[in-house]
Amino acid sequence: MDHSRQKILIKFGFKFGKSGAHSRRTMMLAELQLLFPITSLSTSLEQYANEVIEHNCLNKPTKNVRKYAFRPLVELYGFDMKFPLFRVLRQLWDTDQINWHKTIINVHLWFKRIANEN
Repeated sequence: MDHSRQKILIKFGFKFGKSGAHSRRTMMLAELQLLFPITSLSTSLEQYANEVIEHNCLNKPTKNVRKYAFRPLVELYGFDMKFPLFRVLRQLWDTDQINWHKTIINVHLWFKRIANEN
């Protein structure tokens, strides 16, 4: 893939590389199910970090484990409304009442990001 196309895809929220959260092959759905209901569309990356690390919304035993859990969430999903992929996920998550739709949306987003890593 040429560099200019890759730059455009990155703006949409696609991720390129060979290591990181994607190598673990986890989507962290349980963590999203705990984090998204207590945040909103206007939540910033710093506020997400505060909920996870300082307020322990993911119920992790230590602060170091909370930091370790937050990093792959950001790597997987972007956690920034400037990325259209994350923006769509976040907006649909809040409006959707059927959990299996959330899982499908997550799978789609996760595979879109991981496909560019391999």
